[in-house]
Amino acid sequence: MAHPHGVAAALVTGATTGIGGYLLPALAARAGGATALGRGTRPGWLPPGVAWLRADLSRPAPLPAEGGPWPVAFHLAPLGLLVPLIEPLARAGCTRVVAVGTTSRFTKADSADGGERALAQRFAAAEAALASRCAERRIAWTLLRPTLIWGGRGRNAILWIARVVERAGWFPLVGPANGLRQPVHAEDLAQACLRCLDAPGACDRAYNLSGAEALPFRELVARVFQALEKPPRFAPVPAPLCRGMIRLAAGAGLVRGITPAALDRLERDLCFDHGEATRDFGYAPRGFRPTRADLLPPPR
Repeated sequence: MAHPHGVAAALVTGATTGIGGYLLPALAARAGGATALGRGTRPGWLPPGVAWLRADLSRPAPLPAEGGPWPVAFHLAPLGLLVPLIEPLARAGCTRVVAVGTTSRFTKADSADGGERALAQRFAAAEAALASRCAERRIAWTLLRPTLIWGGRGRNAILWIARVVERAGWFPLVGPANGLRQPVHAEDLAQACLRCLDAPGACDRAYNLSGAEALPFRELVARVFQALEKPPRFAPVPAPLCRGMIRLAAGAGLVRGITPAALDRLERDLCFDHGEATRDFGYAPRGFRPTRADLLPPPR
């Protein structure tokens, strides 16, 4: 079942993610508006057409019993939090779910790091549970798996790279770092969330969403330097030292989601074909040509 974009209010979880920063204004401009769900207070950047529901998806019964109706739900929060929501969403009149996962479900499956392998297994289990529970409740679903996200207000690996470049003026690299990456803009992902609603063929399917360009990791970082109007400066770092730096940064809370195992992937191509999404709902991502505002957005 497909829903025209403006048929009724939609529920958006993970509202303060980078994708949410583009999706919510788009929904507010359409008939019905949206309800955004988040753990904190209402962000100042939300447009007037968006209602704010303060809730924690990690707690039992995060949705009010009288909530909705929400015929459409966009799940931008971690995928594992969606399955317990299916039943309350069904009671709130939901018949269509668009969820955002990650291609890490594949790229970390054979990681040398046991924690990363376990994470990939949890992603796979969450995908299977989503399909099963939605089938039981007759909710049509679409799963979008983006590659490396950039742009918008949310935290992401490219934002971390930009902060290192801005503060240090140089970036550490282990080896040539020629593995290909396909950075995808958060706004293109928000548009994909909307476009797949109008595509009956996108129901009960998963799609990998990559950016338009496949760049060596070193070139990706060089473009970050250029966007910040700095000459590219790379510092070769021995792998053991870099692994230690990552552990220290993670322990100090300076980085999230980055482990020493990431160094093992610097020479691997982490590429995914988005042709099926282009065919089914006109997905058309941009290349990686960031501006300073893309990389270092104002505080939320």
